[in-house]
Amino acid sequence: MEILKALTDNKSKLFTKAKADNQVELSLSRRLTTLFRNIRSIEEETGLYDLYLGYPMMEGAMSDGTYVRAPLFLYPVRLERKKRNGMEWHVEPISDQAPQLNRTLFLALQKLSNIHVPESLFEEAETKATSLDNEAWSRWLAIMT
Repeated sequence: MEILKALTDNKSKLFTKAKADNQVELSLSRRLTTLFRNIRSIEEETGLYDLYLGYPMMEGAMSDGTYVRAPLFLYPVRLERKKRNGMEWHVEPISDQAPQLNRTLFLALQKLSNIHVPESLFEEAETKATSLDNEAWSRWLAIMT
C-alpha cells in the first residue's frame, strides 16, 4: 500500500534493496532483473514501455463457473534499477499516464456473466483509482454495475 500511495502522489518509491546476506531479497532481485530485461527488450522492439502495477485484486467466480483473479486498477509504472551499495529497485509513476480500470476484466464480466458495464465506469476510473479506499471502491462498483 505504501508503494501505491507514493505512486498516486507522483513520487518514486524504493521497492527493494538486494543485500548479499538476504536470500529472499536476492531471489526477488533476480526475478526483477528478468522482468527488467524483458520489458527493455520489448521497448527496443516495439517502442512501447508497457508495465503496470495492479491493485486491488478481485477474486471469484463468474456466473458460468470460470474462476477469475485480476486487478481492478492498473497503475502505469517504470521499473528502475540503481546500483548503490547493492542493487536497488525503484518503481516510478509514468507522469503522462493515468491509472486505469482493468478493461479486460470488465469485458470478461460482460461476456461471461452477462453484467452490463456502463462506459461511465471507465471514465470515472481515473479519479477513483487515486483514492486508495477499498470501501469506496466497493460502493462505487455496486452502484455502477
